[in-house]
Amino acid sequence: MIVTMKKAVVAFLPEDIEKITEALQSTGEFMPIATETSSAVKTVSAPALDEEAATALSAYGKYRKKGGLLTPAPEYSEEEFKKEREDVKKTVIKAIELNEQLESADNGLKRSADELKELEPFLSLTENAEELSDTKYTLVLLGRIPYSEKNGENPLDTVSAEYGLKYEAFYDAGGMRYFYMPVFREDAEPVRSALDAAGFEPLQLPYKTGTAKKKQAEIKNKISRLEFIKESVGKELEEESQNAESVELFYDVEKAKSDRNEIPADKTESTVILTGWVRSDRTDKIEAALSDASELYSLSFEDPGEDEQPPSVTKDPYLIDQCSAITDAFSPPGSDDIDPNPFMGPWYYFLFGMMIADVGYGALTAILMFIYKKLKKPTGTSGKMVNVMLYASVPAIFWGVMYGSYFGQTWNPVLFNPLDNILAALALSMIVGVLHMFTGMGIKAYKNIRAGKVIAAIADQLSWMLIITGAGLLFLPQTRTAAYCIAGAGVLLLVIFGGYAKKSVFGKITGGVTSLYGVTSYVSDILSYLRIFALALASGLIGMVMNTIAGMVSGAIPVPVLNIVVSLPIYILGHGINIALSLLSAYVHTGRLQYIEFFGKFYDGGGVKFTPLERNNKYTRIIKEKTK
Repeated sequence: MIVTMKKAVVAFLPEDIEKITEALQSTGEFMPIATETSSAVKTVSAPALDEEAATALSAYGKYRKKGGLLTPAPEYSEEEFKKEREDVKKTVIKAIELNEQLESADNGLKRSADELKELEPFLSLTENAEELSDTKYTLVLLGRIPYSEKNGENPLDTVSAEYGLKYEAFYDAGGMRYFYMPVFREDAEPVRSALDAAGFEPLQLPYKTGTAKKKQAEIKNKISRLEFIKESVGKELEEESQNAESVELFYDVEKAKSDRNEIPADKTESTVILTGWVRSDRTDKIEAALSDASELYSLSFEDPGEDEQPPSVTKDPYLIDQCSAITDAFSPPGSDDIDPNPFMGPWYYFLFGMMIADVGYGALTAILMFIYKKLKKPTGTSGKMVNVMLYASVPAIFWGVMYGSYFGQTWNPVLFNPLDNILAALALSMIVGVLHMFTGMGIKAYKNIRAGKVIAAIADQLSWMLIITGAGLLFLPQTRTAAYCIAGAGVLLLVIFGGYAKKSVFGKITGGVTSLYGVTSYVSDILSYLRIFALALASGLIGMVMNTIAGMVSGAIPVPVLNIVVSLPIYILGHGINIALSLLSAYVHTGRLQYIEFFGKFYDGGGVKFTPLERNNKYTRIIKEKTK
C-alpha cells in the first residue's frame, strides 16, 4: 500500500544544529523540504573534507590491495562512526600532497615526451642554435616544403638556382623536406614568396642554445629524474595505501557532514526551523531521535496541503517489497495511483522464472545470490535486486521441472519439452501474456469504477477483455460457438460505448466503430509475450549445445578420468556464460513486459521519490544497536 505522509516542522536552538541534524540523518526518516525563505543550514563551521578524502583514495588507486568481489564492507558502530579523526586528516593531506607530486611528475614526463618528438627532425643538425639565428645582414629561412623524389620535384633546387643561394636539407618525413637557407635581407622577400608558392611552412627551432642532440640529452636526464621521483612517490603511496580503509571511513563520515550542511532551513536570531516529509507510520522514530539529541525543541506534524505533492513510498510484505526497486526505476506512484507492487511483484517472479526455466540454472542462481548476499551484505536498491534474483530462482526451478530442463538436458518433463512442442510453448506464452495483461486491465477497470467512470471501464477494459478471450477460444473447436458469443459481446459493447469520450453525437456514434482499430495494439502486446518462449528456448538450446560439445570432447578421449577432466571446463564455462546471459536477458525483458505491457494498462507513475536525509555510505556499514 502507499503510505500517507506527514509534514514535520522541527524548531530548535541554533547551538543544537549539529546534534539535531545528525539525529535526523541517523534515522533516515526525514526528507527536508526547501521553503521560499530557507537556505543551507551549514551545520558545522569548517567545510567537510569528503572531496579531499575522495582524492586521497583515488591517489591510492592501483597501489592498494583491494578485497575481492565478495568482500563485505567494514562495519562500525554508531559510536565508532562519530569519532573525530585528526590523524586521518593528516593521512589524507599527505596522500593529496603525494598525489600532486605524482601528477606533476606525470605531466613533466608527458611534456618531455612531446619535446623529444618535437626535436626529432632537428637531431641531424650539427649547427648550434646561435649559428642559425638572424644577423644584421642575413636571415635564415628555416622550415619544410613538399618534396617528392619519385616525381623529381625539388622546388628548393629551383629557388636555389634562381637566386644563387645554398640550402641545407636535414630531414625528410611525410613527403616534406626540412631545410634551412641563409639569405641576405634585401633578397629575403622574393625568395620567401617563391618558397611560399611551393608550399613552404616556416618552423622555429625547439631549443634556444646548443644543438638538438644536446637538448635531447638534457631532456632524457630530466625524464630519468622524473621517473625516479615517480617511482619514489609511488612507493610512498603504496605504503600510505595501507590506510585506505580508515580513509574510506573518513570519507563516509565527512560525506555525511557535507550532506547535513546542505539541509534547507529557516533561521531567526534565536531559532532554526526544519521542514520535511515523514512517513505517517514512523513519526515515533523522529520523536525518539529528537528527544535523544536535545531537550529544547518543538515538533509538530501536519497533513499535506491541497497544492502540495508529497513523496511516494510503499509498504508491502517482504517478498513484494523487494520488487519496489523495479517500480521505482520506472516511476514512483503518483497521487492518483494505487500501489502496483502487490500485483507486479508476483508476476515479475513468475515471468522471470519462465524465461530461465531450468532447474540447474535456478538452483545455481539461488546458491550464488545467497552466498553474495551473506558475504557482501548489499543494501538499498542493489540489495533488493539481489533478493529479486534469489527469490525468482524458485519459479525458475518450478518451470524447469515443468519443461524437464536440467542444465540444458531434458529429463521427464511434467508439461512438455518446448523443443519438441514449439506450438504448445508458444500458446502457453501467449496465454500467460493475456492473463498478465488482463490483470493490468482489471486494475484499471477497478480504478475507473472507483472514480465513477463505469462506462470507461466497460469501453476500455471489459469490452477488450471479452474480445481477446473470444479470439483465443476460437482456436479450440469445442469452444468455438462460445468464442463467437463472447467476442461478439465485446465488439457490441465497444461499438456502443467506445465513443464515450467524444463530445459530439456523431463522434459518440462513430467513435465506437473506429476504436476497433485498437485491436492492432493489443495484438502487438500479446505477441510481445513470445519473448518468454524465445528466451527459454534460447537458454535451453545453448545449454544443450554446451552439453553436446563437452560430450563430444569426452567421447574422443578414451581415458576414463582424463575425459572428465578435459570436458569439465567446457561444462563450467559454457553453462556459466549461459546463466549470466539468461539472467541478464530475463531481467531486461521481464522489466520490459512490466513497464510497457503491464504498467501501460493501468499505472501512470509520476510520483516524487521519497529521498530522506540519511547516511549514503559508500564504503562502510553502520551496525544498528539493538534496543533492549
